[in-house]
Amino acid sequence: RIRADRGNIDGAQSAFRSATQADPNNSYGWSKLGETVFVKAQQSGSKPLFDEALTYYKKARGIFDYNVEAWAGEGNVYFSYASRFKDFTFIPLAEQAYKNSFNADINYWPARLNYAKILYGQGPSKFSEAIKQFNHIIGRLYPENPEARYLAGKIYQAQGNLGAAYQLYSSAIQLGLPGSQLTDCQSQLQFVTQELQKQQYGGQQQPQ
Repeated sequence: RIRADRGNIDGAQSAFRSATQADPNNSYGWSKLGETVFVKAQQSGSKPLFDEALTYYKKARGIFDYNVEAWAGEGNVYFSYASRFKDFTFIPLAEQAYKNSFNADINYWPARLNYAKILYGQGPSKFSEAIKQFNHIIGRLYPENPEARYLAGKIYQAQGNLGAAYQLYSSAIQLGLPGSQLTDCQSQLQFVTQELQKQQYGGQQQPQ
């Protein structure tokens, strides 16, 4: 199967474009074409390329409403409009697109993770729903996902559940959490460990 990855993106884009020309009702082809254009948009930061990718994702899910990758890709574009171009009016559209994706396939964890991350980013008022989604990923869909564990740990720490935060941070590190998230996770784990030790020896928890 042709893959729309960064290593062969031009060849993949050409192949998927040909596939959609040969069969304009090929929902899979349209969503994969959108994926190749989205990768290029991420690399270049080009707004027109994000717009083009969105067009293909919409075409794909218009042909087949249960195309989970098309819905998730559409959500990714909307989230990019918000994160890259600071147009936060697209956040609700991103949320809905991700929900449409994992509602079409309840086991499709990438869309559920991105949905949970959007909720987490909106602060404490959305923590309850975010932790529900993270825990669903950890408990059923993808237990080895380190990012879900890290962000769930952040919520539990904010809510004062340091024991749960400690367990989640520890496992996120063991599972290979990358980059800046790893650095923060290690820092938060150290803080939580110190606070748990204070509680164990009768000290009072101090605010971070």
